[in-house]
Amino acid sequence: MITTQRSVRSVIFTLGLSLFWVVFCWGIWERGPWAMGINYLLFVLGLAFLFDFQSVYRAPLRRQFSWLIPIILIALSFFLYENPFIKAVNVVVLPPLFAVYRIAVTTGNESNVRWSGNKWIEHLIRRFFGVLLKVGSAAEMIGRTIVPLKNGRTDVVRKVVLGVGILVLVSVAVFIPLLSSADPMFEKLTDDLWRQLADVLSMRYVFKTIFFAALSVVLLAMSLSWNTGQDFVVEEKQSTMDDIVSGIVLGGILLLYLLFMYTQVQSLWVGSLPTAFSETEILVKKGFWQLFILSGINVFLFLVYYRRTKAVVQKILVLFMFASLFLLVSAANRMGMYVWFYGFSYEKFFATYTVLFALILFGYLIRSLFSAERKDIVKFLITGFVWMYAVAAVLPMEQFIFRANARLSERPDSRINMMELQMLSADVYGLVRQQHAMISEASDESHTKEIWEEWLQDQERKSREKAWYEWTVQDLKLRFLL
Repeated sequence: MITTQRSVRSVIFTLGLSLFWVVFCWGIWERGPWAMGINYLLFVLGLAFLFDFQSVYRAPLRRQFSWLIPIILIALSFFLYENPFIKAVNVVVLPPLFAVYRIAVTTGNESNVRWSGNKWIEHLIRRFFGVLLKVGSAAEMIGRTIVPLKNGRTDVVRKVVLGVGILVLVSVAVFIPLLSSADPMFEKLTDDLWRQLADVLSMRYVFKTIFFAALSVVLLAMSLSWNTGQDFVVEEKQSTMDDIVSGIVLGGILLLYLLFMYTQVQSLWVGSLPTAFSETEILVKKGFWQLFILSGINVFLFLVYYRRTKAVVQKILVLFMFASLFLLVSAANRMGMYVWFYGFSYEKFFATYTVLFALILFGYLIRSLFSAERKDIVKFLITGFVWMYAVAAVLPMEQFIFRANARLSERPDSRINMMELQMLSADVYGLVRQQHAMISEASDESHTKEIWEEWLQDQERKSREKAWYEWTVQDLKLRFLL
């Protein structure tokens, strides 16, 4: 049971965190990812403080930090980089990640739970939507903290509110109109006050107030729901699959894969790309995602049949995974050739990074087939993805893209157009300025120089338009170093 002192502390901190978002993070509605900087880093750290340091249940530090460190890395990327793409993805990733993190660390025996079990999925869903059941309690706690219910202070507050209401009504209806008609100076003063009051009561401030109240209630409800420990009934029995049906399904799909690889042996491992870009897109992008989706289906089939059949079917599963790995390597080869000739972009960077994660995952899956101990594949998949994404978030992605494309474009058979890199953000401002200095010496590239000059000025303008609490590392460089 939460003590009264802890409740008041939680409410005050929640109100302060919500007020911080409304005051310092509101720019996202107008400028999107460009308004995200140190403000969002501080907000996420504030959430971590609210959930962890105000928590009634204390999970083992190793379990907490295994989830908390990736969240902090993702939050740190808001301040480290200007990259609007990664910031937009972070906004989508962080809320469910926070939810899984809090549910996992407040489940008392989570280390003994197999994440692939249906009951564990039900547990996650039940605790996630359990926040809705705490909304009423959260609103009541906020109300009682603002208007206490003891020592007769409620009656005093009620009388103060009533007195202020009567004063406002009488002043507006009687005294202000009479005094304004008697003195033009007083009338001018009241008109100015009315205009200022109208600005305060504009829809912008009304919406901010409503959002502040709603965010406060939701954050406190999350804190109440996910800060108390709950044990989970561990599923001991593992369901089995019919050996005959499983063998037919896996063996049949394996034969289809082998037939596909035999008939497409030349196109599976691409050595060069067509000259026409449209043909390249069909060969690489379409083929890559088709093979990659097949790899995802193969992982799902692995989860269905892993350790649920007899040894014969498990051996078929081993061959099935090696065939799947070949398809994945073929997809990686296609993407590698695409990057080699056309360079990196956001899509190709994350596609390459995802293939790397998938290769690690497939290696783990194959290894688990030869392990005497039954592995928790779903837990490895989720935690591995979270850590891989967190590391990607703090990598200098745009600088890597720019440097790699600049080097690859020097090849005589390269098809990279460096002008397409204007899509990048101010994270590559220094690199562009270096290139711009070199271009300025070549008179035959004056048009390219002008385009990059406009790009540099545009990044400087965006930085100047930011408030100090929206700054990133690049904004600090532009103001104090460059």
